[in-house]
Amino acid sequence: MSDADHAAEQAWHDHCDAEFQEELDAANRKIELLVSANADVARIAAERDAAEKRVLHLEAALRKIADQDYRGNRSTESQIALMALEVKP
Repeated sequence: MSDADHAAEQAWHDHCDAEFQEELDAANRKIELLVSANADVARIAAERDAAEKRVLHLEAALRKIADQDYRGNRSTESQIALMALEVKP
């Protein structure tokens, strides 16, 4: 193989290596984006779970207030709690 042929072959390999590196870098950027998005999804799910627990606690408190009667009559607070529980999402 002549020096010119060897140089041409080396240039072709260098070109292919550069293309491969660009593709590899692009794939790594996509992976980083997916990992970041996954972390966001996990954070949002944790926030949702905490909010659901808070709503359940608030509903339980409203139920206790709504169930309190004073001599067979509802207090203003009991009536407000009952109306809040009856609101449909």
